[in-house]
Amino acid sequence: MSNTSWMIGVGLLFVMTAVYLPAQDKAQLEAVTGNLSCTCGCGMTVKTCEGSMSCSAAGGLSREAQQFLAAGLTPQQTLDKLVEKYGEVVLAEPPKRGFYWLAWILPFALIGLLGFLITRYLKRWSKQPQPSASRSTASPEETLELTQELDDLLEKIE
Repeated sequence: MSNTSWMIGVGLLFVMTAVYLPAQDKAQLEAVTGNLSCTCGCGMTVKTCEGSMSCSAAGGLSREAQQFLAAGLTPQQTLDKLVEKYGEVVLAEPPKRGFYWLAWILPFALIGLLGFLITRYLKRWSKQPQPSASRSTASPEETLELTQELDDLLEKIE
């Protein structure tokens, strides 16, 4: 059997398996592929990447997940096997434990801290006394004297 006919046979087997996959198995496969990040660099889940474009990376992960499910593993066990093989980078979202808690908490903490600092700055800024243009420190006699000096200087200039 030549390579071409062998590849066609494998392709047909994959298509037939996908078409005749029972509904429960399809739901399990979708649950697994929806939680896997495609390794092609597109930033989508395997389910989305496989559905929107022909991606060999998504197809490979999907076939692996399908094989694990066909072997009788649960969706969680399948995810665990894939994480064991590829590492936690294959997960679409970071696990909610250990160091990965920072990925969940840090954005909200930074937004809260920034809001607090802005509020504090604005309150402090609004409490500063504003200089008044109408307030004069000269007494009425001094004001009269300064006005006369100014008038004298202006007369000399003219």
